Amino acid sequence: GGNWRCMHMNIAKEPFSDKNLRKAVAFAIDREEILKRVEFGEGIVAHGPISPPMGGFWDAAWSSGKNGQYHDMEQARAHLKQSRYPSGAEVSLLTNIAGYGPRQAEAIQAQLAKLGFNVKIELADSPTFRRRWLQERQWDLVQVQWDADLDPDETLYPELHSKETWNAGRWSNPAFDSAVEAARSDSDFKKRKKFYEDAVRAILEDAPVAILMHLNEQKVFHKYVKNFPMIPAGLINMHSVWLDKA
Repeated sequence: GGNWRCMHMNIAKEPFSDKNLRKAVAFAIDREEILKRVEFGEGIVAHGPISPPMGGFWDAAWSSGKNGQYHDMEQARAHLKQSRYPSGAEVSLLTNIAGYGPRQAEAIQAQLAKLGFNVKIELADSPTFRRRWLQERQWDLVQVQWDADLDPDETLYPELHSKETWNAGRWSNPAFDSAVEAARSDSDFKKRKKFYEDAVRAILEDAPVAILMHLNEQKVFHKYVKNFPMIPAGLINMHSVWLDKA
């Protein structure tokens, strides 16, 4: 599906105002384990925010090999040593109590413990989660999933541009802002692709989020339902559907 699950870091305050600490977290997370244990393999590991349904904007090479963010404890420890918290830190992880939230939080808690982090999981119902995440912003880490995106503009601009409300971690990167602003003002595919490549590089270099996975989008229907079009953006189009009950 056109989605990406990630964990935002609160850059507006300690300890994740420290870039090396953020990169340590990004490398410490074992995405394969989370995909297997939390989502039972229903998806693919994400090394970057661009998802497969985005067509030519998505590079298949990102689905394999050491591209973007990936699990590497050696690099995680190296960045940790370069940070202001060489022994790790005590941090809070805010998550919605519904769905995958608790299971994934426990997996991340255990993985970051190997790096010296003491992660306190804070569960909240949906209204409370939204208030604490976007308004109060009193969290160190927060689990988020962005859905229904079929163009990189839907994925990158609202979630991470410095002026956007969804960017609750208050990440501000002029190179990223410039790239996504240019991409939404140009209709040439090649130029937009280059702008988004620049934007993704800024994310990887600064690590405002730990990118986790792209989830399979599932539609369930009876065998006599015919001509159902799959739209990987949380959408249902029934205009061409017909029922074969003969």
